[in-house]
Amino acid sequence: ASSRLSMSATPPSTAAAAALVSALASAASAKDEDALLLGAQVDQMLSGDAGLRLIRESEEVASAVNAAQVHELAQIRCTALTQLARLATTERDVALLAQRGWLARAATSVGDGDLRVSQCAASLFIACARAGLVVLARALDDAPTLAALCALAGGGATAADGVNNKEGEGAATTTVGFDGSTVAMRVVSLFAEMAAQGASQLSLLDARSLLSPLLLAWRSDDALIKLGAIEAAATIGRVQGGLRWLDSHGVVDDMMRALEPTDETDAMRELQMPALLHCFSELLDGADTEGAQNLLLERKLISMISPILTAHASPNLHSALAVLRAAASHFIGYRIILFPNQDEPALLEALKLRLRQNSDTRARAGVMHIIAQLCDTEHNAGGGGDGGGDGGGDDSKGNGSSTPRLQTLVASLSTRSGVAAGDALAQMVTSPTGDLRTAALQLMHALARLEWGALHLVTCEGVLELLLHSSTVLSPDELRTKHALAVSLVSSSGVRLCLGDDSGSLRRLRAYVEAGPFAVQQRAEPRPAEPLTL
Repeated sequence: ASSRLSMSATPPSTAAAAALVSALASAASAKDEDALLLGAQVDQMLSGDAGLRLIRESEEVASAVNAAQVHELAQIRCTALTQLARLATTERDVALLAQRGWLARAATSVGDGDLRVSQCAASLFIACARAGLVVLARALDDAPTLAALCALAGGGATAADGVNNKEGEGAATTTVGFDGSTVAMRVVSLFAEMAAQGASQLSLLDARSLLSPLLLAWRSDDALIKLGAIEAAATIGRVQGGLRWLDSHGVVDDMMRALEPTDETDAMRELQMPALLHCFSELLDGADTEGAQNLLLERKLISMISPILTAHASPNLHSALAVLRAAASHFIGYRIILFPNQDEPALLEALKLRLRQNSDTRARAGVMHIIAQLCDTEHNAGGGGDGGGDGGGDDSKGNGSSTPRLQTLVASLSTRSGVAAGDALAQMVTSPTGDLRTAALQLMHALARLEWGALHLVTCEGVLELLLHSSTVLSPDELRTKHALAVSLVSSSGVRLCLGDDSGSLRRLRAYVEAGPFAVQQRAEPRPAEPLTL
């Protein structure tokens, strides 16, 4: 209290700077057990705009931050980097980071022996990339910073004239190697994450040759390095233009070859397969129409992963289901899944089989996510499954509406005779397994956006019971999904016609929609348990 009174008696910046310098000075002799508390005190002192003004304007604080960046305690180094990352939002502040040497020291900290410090340093550069092209270019124009990052990767950088050009023209001439070390892989991951912040950022890093370490890691014979390169490629695949960049350097061709079946058992190949499939799902999620057609129609990606999906048991099943879900988000993938080629007729049957296997809850949830994505794609294409979306389907895969096939797939959600798919989904929402609950709610929401799906759901007693009563404990996100489901149903003209505008069920649904997702609902009446069967 006395400290706060004394600070209020002097100019805020002067008093705060003195207190901060004192706190950091005491950190010089601190022990490990005190570092966390000291870090929290420094964070509190530098909070808000006043703290940023101190970092920018106070020479005493600047000197203290210099010392904190190289402090022997990792927690203090993390605190300094976390505070400096707040300046990585404008070109002016990044120029200040470079001028005071903070940016170059942060680059060196990417290779810190403590992983927490390394991650904090990487977060600063990712923040620069997230702030936009101009801010990122200013950070990379700092020759000591660029040299430090390239040295960690295993190469070097030399600055040329015009290094401060905002558009990157005449910027530093960069020669970046890759020495295969753990620190070098950190730099590969960092550059990939920076590139993933936007198409312009990707182009800038490519122009500076800062993505060349990823390509060198990709061509490595070391299986673990290759695994890291696959993960970095997946990161780049999230951004628009990422698939095109990877394809232009032969990475996608290598990935497709890795999917080809072999007679020999390769342990390292099996180790990399989940990451490879994850990379494909990220590429599809970030792909435009042209990229999706390239992967799904020209390269026949779904055909390549069908053996995994149709196998009786596969360690890579869940990763392959994620790829199929990403493919279903494109209209061309929607058509291929619902109208599979003649050489892979077992695909739909395999998906139905996974729904009937109660022993693998994660696989059931994965298939339900695929069906939900198919419903969303049909809705985005105009509700009928013909036309729209990614530019139309392939007539060779079947003519006419895809809706009946999707309805058949939805009907397979029920594993008991006489139980509708909607009631089966409502029952899954009571499951103690979070993955299954979330998948069931998301699928019902996707169905409610389709006219035929909404009509099916409101004719299911279990669905209305779920929406109108608090029958189970749901997470906040699940409550929001449940409410969104009710909103979609109330908005459907078919539902209003089916239930009747003056019906009690519709009035209660509207009241729930008005009350919001976190409204307290009446608990359902206890119902007799069904007889057990062996």
